[in-house]
Amino acid sequence: MGGGPTHQERSFVGSSLSPTTFSTDRAELMISPDSASARPETHARFELQGGPPYSLDAILHVSRYVWAAQLFVQPEDYVLDFGCGTGFGVALLSPRCAEVVGIDLDPNVVGLRERFQLSNAQFLCANACEVNLGVALGIGGVDVVLSMETIEHLEDYFTYVENAVSMMKQTGTFVVGTPNRTMTYNRYEDRRHMDPSHVQEFTARSLERTLGGYFDQVEMYYQYFPNFWRETAEGIPRTLTFEDVAFQRIEDVPHEATDAFALVAVATQPK
Repeated sequence: MGGGPTHQERSFVGSSLSPTTFSTDRAELMISPDSASARPETHARFELQGGPPYSLDAILHVSRYVWAAQLFVQPEDYVLDFGCGTGFGVALLSPRCAEVVGIDLDPNVVGLRERFQLSNAQFLCANACEVNLGVALGIGGVDVVLSMETIEHLEDYFTYVENAVSMMKQTGTFVVGTPNRTMTYNRYEDRRHMDPSHVQEFTARSLERTLGGYFDQVEMYYQYFPNFWRETAEGIPRTLTFEDVAFQRIEDVPHEATDAFALVAVATQPK
């Protein structure tokens, strides 16, 4: 990737952040719902709709990008959204970095730059599981690779991880978000996966071991709403907001294993 265009003069989100909570400006989330197609051969696609109020899915999806961007993305960085889907993550990342590329299997993603009016973004149609994808696309030296709600849709997720590694700097960071299989199995009776389009889902241990084959350092986090399941069982009404989301290192909150909706792995030091 060459030198990025001038960083847009647009704020991203609030600057305060801890590893467990985040704050965000609702105005930043009012992104155009224009998106790539929803054909089943690509994968299930999340369509970001306006609010408030925001749906549980919207809060989970958007907060993951915001959390990762605030912790790991710097203004000078080159960023890759690997499996960018409908493109809203690229739009959120764009004002935070020098350049961002979104890759997805759906050919309609190539028109998302114009739809979102992003001057420092590219969208490329490609298969995340194609061998030597980085070479084919001419992409390398990426500072941060984010991949949200993608790995669970891929049969050959090993090649997908290998591609991410090949496109990263040695000092780069790979952030992977995916549903928490332990929660799915414990909270949804007779449901094999959170979504029928998922090829597989991961426990914290299986995701850590998968990424550990390619990285020397893998930190695992739970993404959850504190007390969500207890209040649901007790019939306590609750309107969820972005401020309700928590991200905690798994080692600090092992009791959230059956409650956390998602896992977030932060992998560094590629082998």
